[in-house]
Amino acid sequence: MSTVILCNGRYAKTPYYVNEESLNLYSIEELCYYVFKEAYLLDERFICDELLEWIEKELELPQLAEQLGNVRGKENAMGMFAQILFSQTGYYGENEIALVNAVFKSQNNLSLQERKKTRADALLAKSKYGMASEEYEALLMETQESQVKLRAKLYHNLGVCAAGQFLYGKAADCFKKAYDTYANTESYVQFLTALKMGMDEETYLSYLSKHPESYEDSLEVESRMRQAKQDYENTPARQYLEKLEAEKENGAPFYNGIHLLTEKMKDDYRETVFRRNKI
Repeated sequence: MSTVILCNGRYAKTPYYVNEESLNLYSIEELCYYVFKEAYLLDERFICDELLEWIEKELELPQLAEQLGNVRGKENAMGMFAQILFSQTGYYGENEIALVNAVFKSQNNLSLQERKKTRADALLAKSKYGMASEEYEALLMETQESQVKLRAKLYHNLGVCAAGQFLYGKAADCFKKAYDTYANTESYVQFLTALKMGMDEETYLSYLSKHPESYEDSLEVESRMRQAKQDYENTPARQYLEKLEAEKENGAPFYNGIHLLTEKMKDDYRETVFRRNKI
C-alpha cells in the first residue's frame, strides 16, 4: 500500500503564480514539489512577501508563513526554507531534505555573480528566453569591463535568447559583441549563423565575400545547418507532416492537421515569450 500524505491547510481559491514556470500553485504540497524539483533555480528572492502572504491567508497556515519568513536574511536561507517547509508538511523525508539542502549549499559556495548566472542559465535551458535575457542584461550592468570572459559569456547567451525568439538581427549583434569582448570560435560561428538566418542568401554571401577571414567558420555553419536539417527530418513533427502530405487529397483531414500543428507551435512560442500576462 502506498504512503498516504495528508494535506495541510486549504486548497487556495487564488493560486500563487510562479513567473519562472508560468505555473499556478494551489496548495502547500504543490509548493513543496516545486521547491524540490526546481531547487537549482531558486534563490532568496523566492521568499518574498507575496509568497508568505499567500501561505498565510490563502492556505490558512499563518504559523508556517511566520516560520518561513524568519529565515530571510540568514545564511543558507533557501536551505532553511526548504527544511522547514518539508518537515512541517511531511511531504518529503530526511533524504529529500538532505538532497535539496546540498543543492542550496553548493550555490552558497558561488559568488553572487556566479549564482545569478547559474539562475539565468537555468532559465535559458528551460527556454524562458525573456526572463533569462533580463537576468543576463542585469548581470552585464553589474560586471566590470575587465571581466572579459564573463561578459563574453553573457553576451553570447543573450544571443542564444534572441535567436530563440527568432530575433536574428539582435542575436547577431550579441554574438559579435561576445566575440569582440573575448574572441572565441563558437561565438563567431553563432554570429555567422544568425546572419545567415536573418538575411537573404545574396546579402549573406555578399557579407562573406567582404570578410574572407570568415571562410573557415562559414563552412562550419553550413555543416551545422545540414545536420540540423537532417535532425529535423527525424522529428515527430516532420513525420506527422509527411503523413498529412500523403493524405492531402482527402482535403479536410490535411488542413485540420496543419491547423492543429501550427496552433501548438504558436502556443509553445507564446509560452517562451510572454511572462506576466496571467492574473
